[in-house]
Amino acid sequence: MSQEVNLELLQIFLEDARDALSSWESACLKMTEADDISALEPLLRCAHNLKGGAGLTGLQSLYKKLHRFEDYLVELRSLKPKLTPQVVQTLLQMEQFLKNWMEQLKSNPMAEPDSTSLEAAFAVLLSGSGDLNKANHAAAQAVSFEAKQTIRPDLSTPPKETSEPKPRDETLRVSAQKLDHLVQLVGELSLHHAILDRASREGTMNQSAIRTVIDVKTKLTQDLQDTALSLRMVPVEGLFQRAERVAKETASKLKKSVQVIRRGDEVNLDKIVIERMHEPLIHLARNAVDHGLESEEERKQAGKSPVGFISISAETSASGVTLTFEDDGRGIDGERVRKKAIEKGLIPEGHEMTDQAKQQLIFIPGLSTAKEISDVSGRGVGMDVVSDVVRKMGGRIDVSSTVGKGTRFSITLPTNLSILDALVVTVENCLYAIPNQGLSEVVNLKELNAQSVKAGRGQVINLRGRIVPVESMSAFLRHSTTLAQEARDALLEGKPAIIVPHQDQLIALAVDEVIGQQQIFVRPVIRSLAGVSFFGGSTILANGEPSLILNLNEMARKYFELYS
Repeated sequence: MSQEVNLELLQIFLEDARDALSSWESACLKMTEADDISALEPLLRCAHNLKGGAGLTGLQSLYKKLHRFEDYLVELRSLKPKLTPQVVQTLLQMEQFLKNWMEQLKSNPMAEPDSTSLEAAFAVLLSGSGDLNKANHAAAQAVSFEAKQTIRPDLSTPPKETSEPKPRDETLRVSAQKLDHLVQLVGELSLHHAILDRASREGTMNQSAIRTVIDVKTKLTQDLQDTALSLRMVPVEGLFQRAERVAKETASKLKKSVQVIRRGDEVNLDKIVIERMHEPLIHLARNAVDHGLESEEERKQAGKSPVGFISISAETSASGVTLTFEDDGRGIDGERVRKKAIEKGLIPEGHEMTDQAKQQLIFIPGLSTAKEISDVSGRGVGMDVVSDVVRKMGGRIDVSSTVGKGTRFSITLPTNLSILDALVVTVENCLYAIPNQGLSEVVNLKELNAQSVKAGRGQVINLRGRIVPVESMSAFLRHSTTLAQEARDALLEGKPAIIVPHQDQLIALAVDEVIGQQQIFVRPVIRSLAGVSFFGGSTILANGEPSLILNLNEMARKYFELYS
């Protein structure tokens, strides 16, 4: 039977399928909390709705497969089994299989992955005989293989010369109320433009009237900007749900018990920020279960509940949104981390460090405290990647931990990556924009009486009892690099400096002049500068001049890496 896929309906179906499978995953995660066979009902509804959508779209292979999966779920419900972690794992494997299939349909509407291993796992589950763990492992391997197949190129034939592929158009569900408000604002802007145009032609526009129209249009433009940005805002619920699933799957694999509490699911972030935070949060979840939480026996001996506790929360703050990931495990032994870093040659042996600085060493690339390498951890790749992703978005990550009590990660992120509040400065007659979330405060070096230090380390200031090193921002931007240190120190006198926090330290970056605050629209940098980590983008300033956006977090990291 030939398949005629309605390509117009396909995009709508895939969007509906994403929401349905998210509900499927959420229902599976709740099964471990309520051992009630009625928990299968949401899965049956999801499978039935997906089947109907697949049939309407013309995806006959998917329609037949979903009909078979629906039969499996009905039969499972009739058996009234105990919802063990193994049963839940089988249901999650079905969800992952369908999710991978949906990804393949985006590029190939005729895709039909092999479900043999998954159906074998269900046969074991329904028969009650055989090793379900073994069947689940085989199904997981098959599902993972299918996911990789979607992006693996065919190497059997030489590549054909093709034009660069167009970026795939993606859809996003938007509230009709927001769209109505957007249309209303555009209408009001058009009306005021017509009033201004008519008054200009008739010569009836006086100074007071011009000021009134400009004020109204400024307010409407701001409202239009806020509404347009809100269209890309999505709740963090999906991000948190994925992290919860990974935590529970990792705990099951390591034979640990864990309870995950989520708060702030309704908090919104830009869709791009959400997408970039998927891998970092998943790594934190794996790390918390593998490194953080003790085994049930160890927890009992320590006087703790045998069930580990993980909290994931989100809240809005003045600088954006703060995500918090916390566990009540064994905590980070800062001294052990320091010794491991010395052993690997990552820091000098005689280096003195505060307890907080020792804990921050976990973000150094190549450092792992795992005693043995496994498929979960131990390769020294992970926390540095988490930190790198957060920094590149202009965010900040902090860790606080108490041995025997647990660990808390706080990640502060910008609400969106499109329009930011920024400080405009000049360095060597060039204008630069600095996002507000990347700085702490602005000081005058003359008032703080900057002092020179020995060993060519430049100058320092005393900022409310803290010794803060001073560096010229031009040193990072390749201005005046041939000057001797004494000459550079002299040039810093009397200049304003921007205080930038880095872990538990501060650095003062001196600039020539602070122009003022401005909202900027972030554009990508040109290709030749894309590899320079100090540049976070480009923009057009209010005076019409182009400007680079600076990443001060990266400058601070580089400075302390050189002088640690």
